[in-house]
Amino acid sequence: ARAAKLFRLHAKAAFRGVPVPAGEAIGVTLTFCPPDRRARDLDNLQAASKPLFDGIADALGVNDRHFRPRSEFGPVDPAGLGYILVSLEAA
Repeated sequence: ARAAKLFRLHAKAAFRGVPVPAGEAIGVTLTFCPPDRRARDLDNLQAASKPLFDGIADALGVNDRHFRPRSEFGPVDPAGLGYILVSLEAA
């Protein structure tokens, strides 16, 4: 629970001041760049990102029911840490 709370707070801080995309729905694309080449389940990664969605919604001042999430894999992080790229667009 503590990790999820921190994840949400960091997401909120990262998206503070970002303009809200116009329109009723907001497309949120998550690009998962893993730390290594081990197999991962994209559906589980997106489900585990719920605190990220909540933090973004907090920062934008919207309800996350307006999000239209999409997930994909990106390149392996050469530093071996892994990261998530997030893009927002009107949907």
